Amino acid sequence: MDDITEHACEHCGGQILKPTPKLLNPGVQHPSGTKCDACGHVTPLPRVRGFQCSPVLLAFLHRLCNEDELKKLRLSPTQHLGALNKKLAAAGKRALEVDTSTYPPTLIDAV
Repeated sequence: MDDITEHACEHCGGQILKPTPKLLNPGVQHPSGTKCDACGHVTPLPRVRGFQCSPVLLAFLHRLCNEDELKKLRLSPTQHLGALNKKLAAAGKRALEVDTSTYPPTLIDAV
C-alpha cells in the first residue's frame, strides 16, 4: 500500500496542501493550497515540510497525538521522534524510525 504524506506549514507545522477547488496550472502556486489555516502563513512549495507513512500508521498517529504534537512532528520528524517513541512505548507499541533518504522523510516501524 502506498504511503500518505502529511504536508506542513514551514512556520507552525499546521497541515497544508489540502484539496483545492481551483484548477492548477503548471508553474503557478495557488495560495489556497499552501495557506495554513492555523497561522495564515503561505508556504512556498519548495519549503513545504512534513513526513510520509502508511495509512494505518497515520491513522494511529492522529488518534495518539494531539494537534500540537502532530505539528512538531510535521515540522521535524527526526527531532520529535524521541517524544513520540516514549508515547508509543507507554501505549505498548513498537518504536518508529525515520528514513531520511526519502522526501519527505518516511516514518517506519523499527525492527
